[in-house]
Amino acid sequence: METVDDSFLSTLAYRPVITHAKAHRIGVIGAGRIAQQRQIPCYRNAGLEVVAAADVKQEALDRAAENFGITRGYLDYRDLLAQPDIDIVDICTNTFPRKQITLDALAARKHVLSEKPFARNYADAVEIVEAADASGVQLAVHQPTRWYYPCAIARELIMKGYLGDVFYIELRMHGNQDTIYYEDPVTRWHTELKDHIFVEWGAHHFDLCRWFAGGETPRHISAFGTVRGNEHFKSKMAVSASCDYASGIVGCVSMDQASRFPRVGNTRIGMNFRVEGTQGVVAGDMVFDLAFESRINGGISGQFDFSQPLSKEEDPFGYMWCASVRDGHLWPMAELIRSIHTGEKGLCSGRDNLHSVASYLAAMKSDELHRPVGPEEIVQGLA
Repeated sequence: METVDDSFLSTLAYRPVITHAKAHRIGVIGAGRIAQQRQIPCYRNAGLEVVAAADVKQEALDRAAENFGITRGYLDYRDLLAQPDIDIVDICTNTFPRKQITLDALAARKHVLSEKPFARNYADAVEIVEAADASGVQLAVHQPTRWYYPCAIARELIMKGYLGDVFYIELRMHGNQDTIYYEDPVTRWHTELKDHIFVEWGAHHFDLCRWFAGGETPRHISAFGTVRGNEHFKSKMAVSASCDYASGIVGCVSMDQASRFPRVGNTRIGMNFRVEGTQGVVAGDMVFDLAFESRINGGISGQFDFSQPLSKEEDPFGYMWCASVRDGHLWPMAELIRSIHTGEKGLCSGRDNLHSVASYLAAMKSDELHRPVGPEEIVQGLA
């Protein structure tokens, strides 16, 4: 079996390519942690212009001016939408005000990149997608996990046939967000959410399951969560779900954010995956590393580590960690810009994300009803 090196990776499309960077001016609505510690730095690194920010807190606008020289700050996001030179809006607020902000941005004929979760119910998601179509602008959803290097490479291996026919997808997460978010006043609001694990995290993992399944939506999802009584969150924080695909793929999603012992020995806190096919397998950490083996072309294997930290200059707040995260957060914007210039719906379009919304809502409903639920049931009920 041949062991491949970085030259093999160069044959795979796993890094974003920005075209027409200088043709667009971006306004960010919601200038908090995710915007200033990930989105804005990664856009600037790629040569994109972030020219304005809006936030309900003056201190957030002051930090944007100090950290990035963004002197055009607005306490009312509608003032930002009124700026004629801004053609793309990146909405980084939490989900509760985001629907109206997005609808207003679309009505102002701005192209929109929406933070995930796209919506907390399916009817809202459909309304937003239809509003984008009616306005004639592009709408994308920020799904960075798809393009963290290990996940992007795995998808490329799948789509190029290195794994043969995929039949098993496993996604696992463990962490202690239940404690960390509770202890931080900025994030404590999450503890009041009854749907946190399904919506906030399901927006990642059920979407990623579709990503590895070639875009296929599961027929049914069976999910069950547990509560032990020592959690700070109102949401169940430990969930297991199985996804049944018409093609014969089985998907397994395990999400635990209530661990009191997240790090044991040298194990990483985080997210892992494994995809099995008839001709190969790929597995790894969703952010930092992966390994694969394939019988294709006489047999090949590879192992790669992407954990090299970024420089202080490129990652001033220590929150992008490595190039995998930096480029993962850039790629949805790259897809949106590509869509603007081609007129085609991108891989992370709002319409595509409807399937992911229906999937994580089906998982939540399955847990509530103690039976399998198909995403189609969510679509028909507009839950």
